[in-house]
Amino acid sequence: MLTAIQGTYENGQVTLKETPKTDHKMNVIVTFLEEEILYTKTSKTRVPGSLKGKIHISEDFNEPLENTPKKRRQAGGLGKVWYADDFDAPLEDLKDYM
Repeated sequence: MLTAIQGTYENGQVTLKETPKTDHKMNVIVTFLEEEILYTKTSKTRVPGSLKGKIHISEDFNEPLENTPKKRRQAGGLGKVWYADDFDAPLEDLKDYM
């Protein structure tokens, strides 16, 4: 069973925000997070200002890309590929499996 429970660490003590749903001794892994949390479990919204100074947008962000894909040409093999009239018909070799 894997369960994540939010809590705080202060003065050598871990305090959980809720009680784990277990009645016996279990091993745990404690993960320390930065103070800035981008999303909260309940609201799913970004904390305003939490990315300030962490993202760089280049000067030419709104300029067109240099390597934009060219318009696709029509396939050169158009009209050269054909299917037999009985293409979707059941295969005689597989009739035992149907």
